[in-house]
Amino acid sequence: MKLFGYRITEGISKLVFKVIIGQLILYLTLFFSFDNKIFFIPIIFFWFYLFWLLEDWRQAAWLTLVAIFPFGWGLRNWQVEVPLTFNFLSLGREAPFFHFALSAKFLISIFLSLTLIFGYKKMKFRREDFFLFLFLFLGLSSFAFSFNQSLGMINYFNILQGVIFYFLTRYFLVNKKNLSLTIYIFLFLIIFEGFLALAQLLLGHPLGRIIEESLLASPYGLAATEDVFRFRATGTFTDPNTMAVFWLMVIPLILSQIIYKYPLIRNKLILSVALTISFLGLISTFSRGAFLVFLPITVAFVFFLVKKRIFSWRYKFLFIAMAFVFLLLSPVLVQRVSSLQYSLWGEYSSGTARIELIQESWEMIKQNPLLGVGPGNFQTVMVANNYTGVASHFLYPVHNLYLLFASELGLPSLMIFLIFLFLILKKSFFSIQKAKTLEGLKIGLIFGVFAYLLAVLIYTGTGFNLEFFFLFLGILASL
Repeated sequence: MKLFGYRITEGISKLVFKVIIGQLILYLTLFFSFDNKIFFIPIIFFWFYLFWLLEDWRQAAWLTLVAIFPFGWGLRNWQVEVPLTFNFLSLGREAPFFHFALSAKFLISIFLSLTLIFGYKKMKFRREDFFLFLFLFLGLSSFAFSFNQSLGMINYFNILQGVIFYFLTRYFLVNKKNLSLTIYIFLFLIIFEGFLALAQLLLGHPLGRIIEESLLASPYGLAATEDVFRFRATGTFTDPNTMAVFWLMVIPLILSQIIYKYPLIRNKLILSVALTISFLGLISTFSRGAFLVFLPITVAFVFFLVKKRIFSWRYKFLFIAMAFVFLLLSPVLVQRVSSLQYSLWGEYSSGTARIELIQESWEMIKQNPLLGVGPGNFQTVMVANNYTGVASHFLYPVHNLYLLFASELGLPSLMIFLIFLFLILKKSFFSIQKAKTLEGLKIGLIFGVFAYLLAVLIYTGTGFNLEFFFLFLGILASL
């Protein structure tokens, strides 16, 4: 049977088509859900629909989770308010922060985590798992001695949820049929996010619904406000840079499926649409840091393929097309990149503020090298110490995930996390050629992981990005 003009296995093609139709209907309901609790209803219907198709409630719940992975809402009004007991220095008042809310994704992930408890025998315990559990234990210890335990508990759970996604991925994607369905759903999620980002860019404002997570903090959206005003698309992510990191991770994955001789996903039409929309989605964020990361990752990816004699020069049109789009949009992009000189240096510029955040981080590491200041406590401690005064105009955590882990969780936690990461990547590299069908998928995931690791040198990389990172690691570990 042919799906969208390409011949694939009869049974899986019909199933993929039915799942994608249900996923499309689910996303369309976003535009008619004016309340977060209302949106929870079609998610339940989608789960029952998949259950009817697959006759397995666990697989149905897993695929539902993948379909709504970047959506941090569903029941946002049922939230926990965490008052921070410090004043904003320049504002002179206390401000409550809403750090946690029940969401559909949260409930499904907790529900499925019970599957891990009762089905743990299906997963072999690995050496890297020991370091991941040790990382969680050290993080829990850091929470116990944290500056603000309310913040510590909620932010620790955000890390724990990413770890849950890692183990759920390993559990469900051992089955190749499940793996194929998961990647198809992920591709259509990418396409949806891309079209949403382009719609936001063309309209020049958010769509005005609950669909954009960033509306919580910025009702009118975010813009590049240096020497050129450009509205920056966010999709359903919390800000443009968060979505930009997402595109950096998924583009190598899509490219690998297009270029490799034996891809897991053979539908070139879907892959071409996903690649095009991802590339345009990356541009729509106007994230200068993401542009700078995209170039070396793409060059390294092509160099690797050429060295392995995998890259066919008939695919050079892909990269020529990318270069052409960059040239076509060069007047806007050059303005955006050239504004670095304006925005990086100055009394209240982001460049100066980032350096000051690094200084704040270094002070926290010196004072709390073993357990850190506690998960999510960076800003609280920064305001309390007021070492550089940056909190009065740039109240954000340090824009570097490694320093953030060292500051909040301690240096041992950071080292354990890096060892865990090294073991997974090492095993993935050595097992690349064992299965030809999965070789391209592994390479795409590995370069996606490297894109994330490079991007978090200048971004915090927490929240959705950290969850996607654990998802990618889980897929690698399951192959």
